[in-house]
Amino acid sequence: MDYKQPIEKRMTKKANVAEMACEKLLKSRKIDFTKFGFDCWKVSVEQFMKVPAPIRNTPDFVCISDTAVFLECKGFKNVLKIKEDDLANYKFWNNFMPLHFFFYDCVNKKHHFMSYKKLRDKILLAEIDVYPDNNKTYYKIII
Repeated sequence: MDYKQPIEKRMTKKANVAEMACEKLLKSRKIDFTKFGFDCWKVSVEQFMKVPAPIRNTPDFVCISDTAVFLECKGFKNVLKIKEDDLANYKFWNNFMPLHFFFYDCVNKKHHFMSYKKLRDKILLAEIDVYPDNNKTYYKIII
């Protein structure tokens, strides 16, 4: 899935390859977690868009070991794209407890873990581009 696919298709459970890969890895490593993200809700796209952005960007999981952390899953092909609009929401969630990311390279079937702070550091060096369909700015992150 990518931005060229209709939003209804991108929001289906089967479309989230990164979350499925993350769950499999967390289970294999015996890491305690619970689903936390907005996609647990059963709402239409129209209803979803009425919800404030920070809530729409709720992290996908809460993982618990010695401490609890949020875990956001993002799949990508070739280059990771992080929307500028999402950064404020990530900061919002990181203020409650540490936010980490599971980035899944859908082409090479490889995963990468990264903290919110490390992502912020990488963004400072990232190339900036704009999605042609909605003119939203994003950062190209090389992992």
